[in-house]
Formats: sequence, structure tokens, C-alpha cells
Amino acid sequence: MLEGMYLNRENSKYRFRGIAKRFPLATRHFKTKLKNRYYWLYGFIIFVAGMGAATDLLFNPASGYQGGSAYVIATFAWAIRLFGILGASVAGYSLVTGDQASGRIRLILKLPHTRWKYVFEKFLGESLALITVTSLATITGFAISTILYGPPPVLPAVEVLIVQEGFLLVWLSIATATSMAVKTSRRAIAVPVALYLSAWAWKRVMNSILRGIGEQSIAVRLFAYRLEPSRAYNVTVNWIFNLPNSDLMAPLLMEHVDPNGSTIIGPRIVSELVGDVPWFLSEWVSALVLVLWGTVPMLLAYRRFATTDIA
Repeated sequence: MLEGMYLNRENSKYRFRGIAKRFPLATRHFKTKLKNRYYWLYGFIIFVAGMGAATDLLFNPASGYQGGSAYVIATFAWAIRLFGILGASVAGYSLVTGDQASGRIRLILKLPHTRWKYVFEKFLGESLALITVTSLATITGFAISTILYGPPPVLPAVEVLIVQEGFLLVWLSIATATSMAVKTSRRAIAVPVALYLSAWAWKRVMNSILRGIGEQSIAVRLFAYRLEPSRAYNVTVNWIFNLPNSDLMAPLLMEHVDPNGSTIIGPRIVSELVGDVPWFLSEWVSALVLVLWGTVPMLLAYRRFATTDIA
């Protein structure tokens, strides 16, 4: 039995070495980022923000949704929305521009690395580091909430963990895309930060555009609001928790749900605003919007990067 365990461990080592050899740039980038203390500071901020809900429920149970661990899971999803965007943007904005400024990219591309392999491995290494730190912070919070309130609903917990990591990759992809499209890191960070800040003004901008083209449908307005990544993320998280179709953040929406799950008191519930819900306001459409935000900017930016002179 011990011999079998030893052989399995040795096989795992060989497999890891094989992966590291196949993706050397991603492996090196991943290891370097995990040594960065700011990454762990980011993870600590996510942990503190998420566990703030547990502290509030513990000392003031009447203040929040009586869902215990489920509420804490939803609050971690909120923490990712608030702080994860900034973390992913800061992590990705200099992926390419940083190497261009230092001249390192020319040395890397002299090795057997195509431009696509270079971008893919840089993004892969950064993604793994970001997901590792965020998952550790979140899972630690889930474990503590289990001690305080009992086991969380397993399937929603796993699904939220997957969706929130995917949301981080959306913003990392946007930051990486701008890093490929511009020449300096200062310009690269400006785009995702501007998009992040525009979330607060997105509704007004969409209202102005729709008013200008004469569109007055409430359903169309709601769809336009949900094209913003953070609102699409909120809808997807609410869908996981089987909450009403809304772009309101899950913790806030939970506080407006009757303990029996039957009475909705709060605003921004699609069924209350439009009656019969059209297909384009379905939750799966918002999930698709997230996928498009995570892929289209990257592909468009790479088309430009692939033909740009970096010599």
C-alpha cells in the first residue's frame, strides 16, 4: 500500500514536470506572482470583505437574510464584484506592455514562442495565480461560515466559486486585451478602470442612447443595463441561488426575500417590471454576455497585436 502511494506521488511529480515543461512561460509567471505579497494582500481583502457578512449575522442576526451560510457565500460573490475587478485589472494591465517597455518581449519571441503562445501563456500564468489566491480566500471563508452556521448548500457554493473565478477572468481578459492594444501600461490600466467606473453611469448612458433612438420599451432598457459585465454577473449569481430574475446584488436581493421564499419586497425584479419575461432577459443570456466580454475583446486585440511591429 505504501509502495502504491509512493508511486502515485512520483507519477504526480512527473506529470507536473511535464506540464511545466510544456508551458514554461506560464509556469514561471505563476510562480513569480505567488511570491508577490500584493497578491496575498488582495486575497486578504477578499476574505475580510466576505467574512464581514458572517460577523454581521453573528452579532446582529436580524440585520440580514436568515440563510446563514448561503448568505455568506453570496457576500463573497459581492466582494469579488467590488474588489476582484480591481485586482484582475491591476494584474493584467501590464502583461504585455510591461514586457514591451523593458524590451523583454523581444527576447522571449526569439525563443520558440509564437505571439499567440506568448499571450496565451502569460494570460494562463496570471489566471492561475489569481484564481489560486481568490479561491483560497473564498474557501477559507466558506469553511468558517460552516462552523458558524452549518454546512452551506454544496452545489450553489461550487457554482458560485466557478462563476466568480470566471468573472475575474473576464476582467483579466479585458485588461490583457488593452495591454496588447496600446503601447504603455498607463494607457492599458485606463481602459478597464474606466469601464469599472462606468458601471455607475452605465444606466444613464444607456437611457440617453435609447431615448435618442426613440426606444421606450422597459424590457429593452433592462437588457441594455445587463450588457454591463457586473450587472450580468449579478443576474448569473442570483440564478445560481434560485433567486428572482434581477440584476440586484445577491446579498441585497436575499434581504428582500421572505423567509419562506414566496414574497418579494424589493425592486428591480424583472417579472414585476415587465410581466411576461422575454427571452433576452433570461438569466442564461446574462451568462452568455459574460462569456462574450471575456473572449471578444481579447480576440480583437490579438488581431492587432499579431501584426504590430514590436521590434
